[in-house]
Amino acid sequence: MDIDSITNTNDLRNALQNFLQSIFFRHLGTNPNEKSIVLVESIFWPIKFRDTLIDVLFRHFQTPNILVLPHHVMALCPLGLKMGLILDVGYRESVAIPVYENVTVLDCAQYAPYGGKLIHQRILNELQGREATIQFSTGASQTRI
Repeated sequence: MDIDSITNTNDLRNALQNFLQSIFFRHLGTNPNEKSIVLVESIFWPIKFRDTLIDVLFRHFQTPNILVLPHHVMALCPLGLKMGLILDVGYRESVAIPVYENVTVLDCAQYAPYGGKLIHQRILNELQGREATIQFSTGASQTRI
């Protein structure tokens, strides 16, 4: 089931319970009511999703503590910085978000419709313009683009 397609809160709650049950008990082999959780979230997540996830962690799994941090702030933590400019390059767009004193300054965020997709297209156009031949790692086959 694709979580993005769920519109009903109860269905989302059930899907998250099943997903987290699998993560905690099958893959991690740990009891979540004995662990504190750091939830690194995108600031673009729907609030309904975040609230439902936190509700499931507290009520169903009885997690004692949850710390919710935006991923833009977490990008600075390994560097020990409290402020910086985070450039988040996605497949379809790029976002520049300033962080000051560990707070994301959304009013100053800048968006650009340039991302990995544009880079892929540019490389493909260059290869087609040069009539390049690509040799795959098997060495057995070659394909003309």
